[in-house]
Amino acid sequence: MRYAIYTRSHPNDTDCKADHIQYSHCRDFAGRFRLGSVLPQYSDTLKVSADGAVNGMENLLDDIRLGHIHGVIVEDTSLLSRCSWQLVKIFDFFAAHQTRILVVKETIPCPIP
Repeated sequence: MRYAIYTRSHPNDTDCKADHIQYSHCRDFAGRFRLGSVLPQYSDTLKVSADGAVNGMENLLDDIRLGHIHGVIVEDTSLLSRCSWQLVKIFDFFAAHQTRILVVKETIPCPIP
């Protein structure tokens, strides 16, 4: 099973420091659970391609469609999309392609029974 890391900075983060921090947290998480030591990174803010293109989510979805990626590690689900309806579509896509999503930390408050 091949995992990938998805990161996203805030629009005003011109140095993409948040991408680097998220990648580090996700890489540590992957190491703790033995999910791989070298994981591809996809980002919609960090220029990770040679031509400087920023289309991380599109590339991630394409690689999932092609069967190259079987799981996604993200620091927080809110980083996958800025709109709730897009987030639902992404989750539906992951489910349709049997792609696991592993969340390093979750900020959605859960009621305590």
